[in-house]
Amino acid sequence: MILKNRFHEVEKINITSQIYFNVSENRYPKYENYSKQNKKKKPGIFARLVFFYKNAKRILKIANKPNRKDYFTVFKICAIGIVILGALSYVIQLIFAVVNEAIGV
Repeated sequence: MILKNRFHEVEKINITSQIYFNVSENRYPKYENYSKQNKKKKPGIFARLVFFYKNAKRILKIANKPNRKDYFTVFKICAIGIVILGALSYVIQLIFAVVNEAIGV
């Protein structure tokens, strides 16, 4: 009787109520599954362009133009970010000016 395991075939021999397992020479998984020849080829440039076009068309159908409220929200977020970055750079410049004066550079 031959038992098939995931990785190899095992031969089961029953001798006087003792079970022995003989492992056949094929101990490892089938490496043919991992070879480069069996891998699918990448689609060509034309197929990729068609795929990109279809995806872009689908996204443009779903997308809608933002209204005035959305634009104002984005403007507020950007303005707050610019103010925070400006204040941070001013504080860093002030710290370096004080340190340079203290060192005497």
